[in-house]
Amino acid sequence: MLVAHEKGSNSVGVGILESEAGEDHSQGKDLLGDYMMNEEDSSAENSSDENTEQVPDVPMDRSGNPRLPDHSSLKLKNQQLLVREIFRKAYVKFMKKSNVSHPQSFRFNDLSKLVKKHVNSLWHHWEGIAKSGKPIIEFINAQPKDLPFTSGEGPSRRRWKRNYLEVDDQLDDDKHDDSPAAHKNTNRMLYLQSLSINSRYQKLLELLFQLPKTGSSSPQRSALPKWASWTWDRKFLPRDLHTSGDSFRTALATLKNFQWSTAGGGTPIVLGFGLLMQECAHAQEAEDDDTSSPSFLLSSRLGVQRLDDVVNAVVEVTLQVKAELEGSSDKEERRREEEERKQEEEERKGKGKEEEGGGGRGEERLREEEKVGVQ
Repeated sequence: MLVAHEKGSNSVGVGILESEAGEDHSQGKDLLGDYMMNEEDSSAENSSDENTEQVPDVPMDRSGNPRLPDHSSLKLKNQQLLVREIFRKAYVKFMKKSNVSHPQSFRFNDLSKLVKKHVNSLWHHWEGIAKSGKPIIEFINAQPKDLPFTSGEGPSRRRWKRNYLEVDDQLDDDKHDDSPAAHKNTNRMLYLQSLSINSRYQKLLELLFQLPKTGSSSPQRSALPKWASWTWDRKFLPRDLHTSGDSFRTALATLKNFQWSTAGGGTPIVLGFGLLMQECAHAQEAEDDDTSSPSFLLSSRLGVQRLDDVVNAVVEVTLQVKAELEGSSDKEERRREEEERKQEEEERKGKGKEEEGGGGRGEERLREEEKVGVQ
């Protein structure tokens, strides 16, 4: 019996298990070895033929960007290779070299781990980009600002030196369309409503216009922040409110403690609260690449906590205005009652005089009649 076994790479050993070997055992041994080696090579070729498909070449547009080929007829393995080729062609265009490899330290999920679901999702994304006329993928000369947030430390605001001159907020003399000064002679109510959608602020604004319109002017008016006025013509509030906690707290305390009892006196206060709330929103929504916004917004301290401080101050002032309205209502009711009482008293006095005057004339007539009778 001839028994073949694999001895190592590309070699087969043949053994003879026979008590008495025949004359042709040498020839049989050679035939079996050749057969086993040929069978192994044939299996490897067949396997290679089955697993190898022609991956379509990735076409390029006139600008050198890879275009999206059809992938539906390919098996998963070749779809993975096609994705890799698309990335390579995009990098070739970026490097302007045809024989480039992936960049050093280039990080991308292992494409061999992609399943059909992921490939289809990626293709759907690329198809949407292609329909908009944009390159499906392109490399850029990345800068620190393009890096994602540092993991493990939570989101942090990205900062870098701007390559343009920062114009100081005090030197900008042009009136902004969103400033209080631009709405000074228009509908002020609509402008105040647009500053914040916060329900507590809107409630204070509603109560403001339930107060009497005019009254005695307060000597404290000059102590208000300069920006809490219809003459403020800037889009943003002064820099120190963003950089100094003391400036913010002083301004907020001034607005909260200001005494007023009329709509005219309270309008600058509500305007100040609204501008502060709007400024907090500006600071939280500031984008690094927005060159129309001042740089101090990126490092502003007007965050969520400062916004909560403004809302709490608005609530306190709202309670004071409610008390003022209730007190005014009681005073007005007492005044009307007093006027009605005085009017009734005057009416009673008038009736008494009429009755007294009528009795005197009757006595005079009786005396005259008596004189006539005597004569």
